[in-house]
Amino acid sequence: NDGTEVTNMTDPADPCDPDEERGYSGYDSTNAIWAMADCDGDSLTNSNELSLMTDPYNDDTDGDGISDYVEDAAQPSSDPLDPCDPSQNPGYVDYDSTNVTWQMADCDMDGLTNGKEDTLATDPYRTDTDGDGITDDAEVGQMPATDPLDPCDPTKASGYSSYDSMNPVWQMADCDGDGVSNGTEFSNSTDPYAPCDPMQMVGYSSFDTTNLVWQAADCDGDSLINKLEAIAGTDPYKTDTDGDGLSDKQEVLDSTSTDPLDPCDPIQPPGYSDYELTNPYFVVADCDGDGITNSLEMTAGPATDPFDPCDPMQDPGYSAYDPSNELWKEADCDGDMLLNSLEDSLTSDPYQSDPFIEVHGKDSLIAAGSTNHTKANLTSFGARNLNSVKRVKYQVKNVLPGANASLYSGPVVTLSGGDGMFSVTFDRDCEILPGSDASLIIKYQPKAEGCHTATVSIPHNDPNKPNPYTFEIKGWTKGSICE
Repeated sequence: NDGTEVTNMTDPADPCDPDEERGYSGYDSTNAIWAMADCDGDSLTNSNELSLMTDPYNDDTDGDGISDYVEDAAQPSSDPLDPCDPSQNPGYVDYDSTNVTWQMADCDMDGLTNGKEDTLATDPYRTDTDGDGITDDAEVGQMPATDPLDPCDPTKASGYSSYDSMNPVWQMADCDGDGVSNGTEFSNSTDPYAPCDPMQMVGYSSFDTTNLVWQAADCDGDSLINKLEAIAGTDPYKTDTDGDGLSDKQEVLDSTSTDPLDPCDPIQPPGYSDYELTNPYFVVADCDGDGITNSLEMTAGPATDPFDPCDPMQDPGYSAYDPSNELWKEADCDGDMLLNSLEDSLTSDPYQSDPFIEVHGKDSLIAAGSTNHTKANLTSFGARNLNSVKRVKYQVKNVLPGANASLYSGPVVTLSGGDGMFSVTFDRDCEILPGSDASLIIKYQPKAEGCHTATVSIPHNDPNKPNPYTFEIKGWTKGSICE
């Protein structure tokens, strides 16, 4: 009443003072002053609003973003009580999401109310917000529910075509994880649900390794799925990443269990030729450990074998090899019957054939440093009569076809110990050529009773044997207890 308005300091002559909330219904619709007023300021009098059944205290009764006056005055007019009239295009956002009338409507008729769509952030004016061919209501209502804002959920099989190619959400997505958007694939007539379409060049890396569709594919056809290639670090667009002639699948999954990124694993024998000449992994590697990359070996004039550590042959003193390389270690580049690995450990030259000294008695080897005395190799002269003479011939051999072993006669071969009972004759004063031998004759003449032991010392130039090469000999007079 007017008294209350005066008390509340509002104007008793203004039917719109105080302002009332939407939906207010305590007015007197028969009051002429009230009827002529426009309390929501939408250019429709309160009486007009009553005629239209719109809310005189809400300028947009249905919450569709168009005032009641504009809807009534439009040609053709639209229903100010229908939040879905006029129809709006997908993406329309000028609605009033707090309006109950608008919330209860379902403007895209997909089975979800506008209010529910606003909560889900889906488009109340598009039945399929993400354009994946499944309505928003179906995505939310199915078990398990899928994301109505993700055009790649649920996962689709290659060849799926029920998508909305004009949907911007769908266009921007990359459902197959191949690094090419759905929109681009549609424009290029490739399959947006096939991660290997379009086929990419070797080395392509714009794919999405977290995409399940991409993971499950095998884009290079080597029977190793993309997911396992990503884990192994191999190229999902190349069947043999390291170019060694074995597919990535063979190296990763099969019994070889070799490194698919190492073109020298597994080790291949000299003459192997199933490698890929232009593979970037292969060309920079040095599979035979000779210090020359595979690429340089293949392009040399003439070309050499990238799996033969002794090709090309190097000059003595060459040191650019890789002593840890298994192929190189097992080779014998100087042909002296000593493996490169042994020569390296002995600090001898694996590219220069060394002499190889052995001493034999009666065709039996006498080991260097031997202190055993046996009749088999003639290191035991046995029991002799006093002042009797026994001569034994030994062969000093240079057993390998390598360089010369310089062993000289005279004082070069010496005896120590033996109390003068032994003497030596070495019949060569020249070098012993490869594969040759020289006779070393030792005479035993006991001049006193007892046991006599001497050490033979032979200087040599075999870098792989103790120098001098020594062995013991023994003799005794009859009746002496020496054995």
